[in-house]
Amino acid sequence: MGGLVYLEGQSQVVISTKISTGICFGKTGLVWALQDNGGRFLVESRNGLARMVEISSNPLDIHDVLIDEDQVYIAATQNNEVVCLDKNYSRIENWRLPGEEDSAHLNSIAIYQGKLIASVFGSFTRHREYKDGTIGLGKIFNVRTGETLIDGLSQPHSLTVVDNFLYFCSSQEKKLYVYDGERIVNTVLLPGYTRGVAIGVNCIYVGISLSRNIENELHELTGGAIAILDKNSMKCIGIKQIPFREVYDIRIVPRHIELLSLMATQEARINELSQTAAVREGQINELSQTAAMREGTINELNQTIAVREGQINEMRNSTSWNLTSPIRYVGRLIHNYKRPV
Repeated sequence: MGGLVYLEGQSQVVISTKISTGICFGKTGLVWALQDNGGRFLVESRNGLARMVEISSNPLDIHDVLIDEDQVYIAATQNNEVVCLDKNYSRIENWRLPGEEDSAHLNSIAIYQGKLIASVFGSFTRHREYKDGTIGLGKIFNVRTGETLIDGLSQPHSLTVVDNFLYFCSSQEKKLYVYDGERIVNTVLLPGYTRGVAIGVNCIYVGISLSRNIENELHELTGGAIAILDKNSMKCIGIKQIPFREVYDIRIVPRHIELLSLMATQEARINELSQTAAVREGQINELSQTAAMREGTINELNQTIAVREGQINEMRNSTSWNLTSPIRYVGRLIHNYKRPV
């Protein structure tokens, strides 16, 4: 269903089979998000070692990761928010849009001309309201101020900044856009749902997906692919098929041999950690169910005690109980008198 694939020339090497989003290179390594377990884990690859980092105990559905100096930003699609973390992945700050869970489908983040920006499908407020239609409702906005910078888009993704130009996909339109500030420079129509952008020295690489958001008969390709554009002419000069239906992100890898060897050795470890996380989550659920059952039993016992106490009070307040009070008093005296003898 997903993973990471390395491409070079005619070679394709699948280096992970875990559904991944938001690939980002920092100064010291590579970080990306995993979509399983509620999308709440990041994988950090640094100095020849990889580790999984749990960002939250609650689902986040992380769609993008951005490293800026000693800070890490994530697009938490589930919560309609951008979260700022420190280098140890502890939460520093967050900016959240109004609405129910995943109403705006906030999915990509970047820093452009000093602004932290993000893309959304629209200003929706109900859970996945964008399923009712998104054409022309998407936008790119300033996360800190809420100001809309570019609008009129259709399912925007993949904000990418190179040489002071902003590249992004308007996926439902099957287009790549290039902006200089808030001025449009170029658009390219491509044969499928565009998502994922990487800018090389001579070429631009754009992901093409068999998207769930486009009718099957409108797809021009039979599988996921990478469109290769000439950077000068902006013409598509090639299509490279990949062994997945969809593309989410593309990155140009600076040191492929190190990356490949790392992924080969760490994939088993990541699987093991994922299984451990799943087992622990199951144990937590089981304990929660046991606690709920015990709480139910306690509540039931409390109700029984309350009923009994009510019966006792009712009996004590009754006429017969009051009339026989002297007899009980005499009985206690006789009992106490007999005990010493």
